[in-house]
Amino acid sequence: REGLGKPLSHAAERELHTTYAPRRSARAQLARFLDAVDNRDGATAAALMTESALWRTGSASGDLRGPAAIKRAVEALPANPRRAARHRLQEGEELLVELPDGGLARYEVELDGHATRPKITRLACSVAR
Repeated sequence: REGLGKPLSHAAERELHTTYAPRRSARAQLARFLDAVDNRDGATAAALMTESALWRTGSASGDLRGPAAIKRAVEALPANPRRAARHRLQEGEELLVELPDGGLARYEVELDGHATRPKITRLACSVAR
């Protein structure tokens, strides 16, 4: 515990796979979505989306529309039993994410504007490197 430093420190974020994001922000919703993907929790991933949500995966999966398609896609991912391979949201204003394979992706997130429980209307991923 000594090695983690203060709460929200760089060491804590690196070791605990957490990052700070203001509540109800695009960053917070992306973090919740990626956590659901890492846990293969399709129901949670789908619950974060509007009925007409579009997920541009930037992968061979192509574009997925609506919570049901997103739920199926997340649940179809290969098992991640030790949860070792995780997405890691990088610090900064941009929504950059270190991918489980070590690559880097840029995300764009649009929310529906709901004040207390915003949902994702559009999620786009593109390879940054």
